[in-house]
Amino acid sequence: MKVVLVAVLLLAVATGHTTALLRGNACRPGRKDGMVTVYEDGYGDGWVSGSVGTNLTVYSTSAVRAGTQTTMVGTTEPFGEFSLVRSESLVSLIPVCTESVLDMWAQGSFLSKTSIVLRSREYGAVSQAVPIFSAEPEAIIHSHVFNGTFRVQGPDAQNWFRISINLEAIKTDNLPPPTWDTIAVRDESGLGFTTMISSMHILPNVPVIKEQLQDCIGTVCNPVLASASVFGLVQSSVNPRMVPIFGFGPTAGNGEDRLHDDVTGEGDLVSNSLLVEGITHQEVMNFCASILGMESAEDARRVMDRSIEMIESRANRGEGALGACFLNMIDVEVALEDPEGPSEWPILSIMAFSYKNMTKIRKMALGILEWMDKDGEVSQADGGSRRPASPFVQDDDLSPASSDCPGLPWGLSRLDQYLLPLDMLYNVSSNGSSVHVYVYVVDSGVSPHADFGNRLGQGVNCVSGTCALGNSLDDTGHGTHVAATIAGSCFGVAKGAIINPVKVFGPAGTGTYNSVIQGIQWAVMTTRVNKWPAVINLSLSGTKSTPLNIAVRTATEKGLTVVTASGNDYFTNACTKSPASSEFAISTASSNRDDLASSFSNIGPCVSMWAPGEDIASADASNLDGGWTVKSGTSMAAPHVSGAAALYLGYNTSASPLQVRNILFHASVSRNLAPDTSKRLLTVLFEDEKAFLQQEM
Repeated sequence: MKVVLVAVLLLAVATGHTTALLRGNACRPGRKDGMVTVYEDGYGDGWVSGSVGTNLTVYSTSAVRAGTQTTMVGTTEPFGEFSLVRSESLVSLIPVCTESVLDMWAQGSFLSKTSIVLRSREYGAVSQAVPIFSAEPEAIIHSHVFNGTFRVQGPDAQNWFRISINLEAIKTDNLPPPTWDTIAVRDESGLGFTTMISSMHILPNVPVIKEQLQDCIGTVCNPVLASASVFGLVQSSVNPRMVPIFGFGPTAGNGEDRLHDDVTGEGDLVSNSLLVEGITHQEVMNFCASILGMESAEDARRVMDRSIEMIESRANRGEGALGACFLNMIDVEVALEDPEGPSEWPILSIMAFSYKNMTKIRKMALGILEWMDKDGEVSQADGGSRRPASPFVQDDDLSPASSDCPGLPWGLSRLDQYLLPLDMLYNVSSNGSSVHVYVYVVDSGVSPHADFGNRLGQGVNCVSGTCALGNSLDDTGHGTHVAATIAGSCFGVAKGAIINPVKVFGPAGTGTYNSVIQGIQWAVMTTRVNKWPAVINLSLSGTKSTPLNIAVRTATEKGLTVVTASGNDYFTNACTKSPASSEFAISTASSNRDDLASSFSNIGPCVSMWAPGEDIASADASNLDGGWTVKSGTSMAAPHVSGAAALYLGYNTSASPLQVRNILFHASVSRNLAPDTSKRLLTVLFEDEKAFLQQEM
């Protein structure tokens, strides 16, 4: 729960909202009242838990930070709340001032799953909710998002972080009430969260504290605040001994075996990790070799082969192996080509065979990895089929059939006109075939439907977390439907583009961040080798993931346009999802044939534009000889945008992702479909943007 408090202030600092508990007339500059204990071996005077949906336990014999006697551990249920409340007189017992420093030791999974609100029971006031989703690992470790108002130290040998927050620097848009008396942390993920608090104190306005905070801007600071000893606070060595890790909840176990999977607590632990900038290919291979228990990485292929063997075989994994790295042939080829060159891909995914092994890997990773983040699950962003595919169904989702096609999907008709009603025509001056434009469909695979003709490229399978050529047939029908909307001869926006299947979902329609990251890397590296204009379509969604968003950013920086679905959580904020929350992706929400928002679509400031996504007819993977089916979802909206991007790359093969984004934005029509969300509705009327095109080129 101290973790909670930390989260509260951290987020507030990030967004410029006050999170200080204060009584306006009780604090004066230079005041040096004694330290206030919120928690240390029990609650401080006047502090209690006001939590709803949180199970609190105090451990006295395990999970305790060195030098303390107890640790408060809280598990908050989905959409529950953890809160700390002052229980006594509001007049005299709220000594927290804006000239104070909040100082605490904490760990837990709350950093990416919660939002904070402050309350005043006396005045009935509630602050604006401050989401902690922006407090990503990269920001926390480097403290660059929070403008020097706090510092993070650690982890120490027991994985504890020390967080110090200068409350004086926290601002608010409006005048706060005279007294805040409650700090509440709310679950926003629907998954719940876990926190551990060793101690939490509020220190008075001592100049040395503020000076040291200012000296620590932009880095993880060491050593511990010197002034802490003045107040008798327990100190602990925070010289980094292990790479920080996020997303794993704490355990009550002793010693170094302290990581616990929030879901099962068993099995292999997979993390997606950020490489230290400038690390070389050879250093990455050497690190992976050491995880595998190999003496050297003289042959990168041996490292990859051994890693794949370890990942695929749960039995007889060999003595000395702590885990394995998820490596692809493309990694090996680049490493062999330029071993001393800097790594071109920032994310390294690692599997540890046990909690103790993960701890050992974290120690070995110093100087190699910035941080590690627990792998998670993504799923197809669709709402399923509306009705079975049948050539005999009379369906108004298709216009009258041509000689070769069953009809024209309404979504295509919407793209080449500014206003309704639909004319049920689709006319574009280019189909994307003037040059080879490749679209990587990172999905459930793509089956060889007649709608693709000979434009289905070589597929790759990344379901296991390592990408291998072949076996990219569609298990669910999702990827085939998506791909045909992009480039099908009957159902597609860019009827001449080439589809490259990247399979990351199995039969259940779910996959992992790791698999998606590997698939994105495959697209980036093969594009690097072949130098063709390319688009990546990600019709998938999961909870917010820093590593996945970094992968999207890297792909964009390498010249690939990335289009994502906003997600289907019924008007949920897309900023809480990945990859939709990436500012580098074109995040797409779903509209219907009346230019209204689809009820299932996510919305919010992270949405880039709208596109048809409701009742979309496209290829049916269960009937490869021209069969079609109807699906709905932001998964169906994103491929319309990917097809439009491929069309534009047919006009301008050297266009950067920013130029592609800009032309799509400029060619869109304005529609106000949802609050706090983009008003851009996709069209492919590029011919009306010639002046803009010339300016951008």
